[in-house]
Amino acid sequence: MKPVLKSIFTYTGQDILEYAPEIKDNFCVLLHITIGPDDQDGGHDYNLRICSPVWLEHTAQHEGAIWGRHLLIAPTFDSVKLRSEIEKIIAYCGRTNWAETSVILSRFFAWEYEDYQS
Repeated sequence: MKPVLKSIFTYTGQDILEYAPEIKDNFCVLLHITIGPDDQDGGHDYNLRICSPVWLEHTAQHEGAIWGRHLLIAPTFDSVKLRSEIEKIIAYCGRTNWAETSVILSRFFAWEYEDYQS
């Protein structure tokens, strides 16, 4: 079972390849990502925050501590490189079935069903 990136948008609805932060090296962007099996349409929803070291330093100086789960740190916002990095980690997370894959994916991305109990 191979997980693949189905879509990736900012929370303002822009495709990551069309998005550019106002300041290339000082940004924090929340992404909405859909990941699913390569042999199926659709997928599951995940979130990921991408921030620059400059943004982290500035925010920490003004607001104090910053939690870092489901966070990717990049020196500049290069949408092609960031998308490629996200696709690499998704491929790394592939396991024998979706249940196992989703557990590994949730280490990197905030999964829509994280902590869900029926």
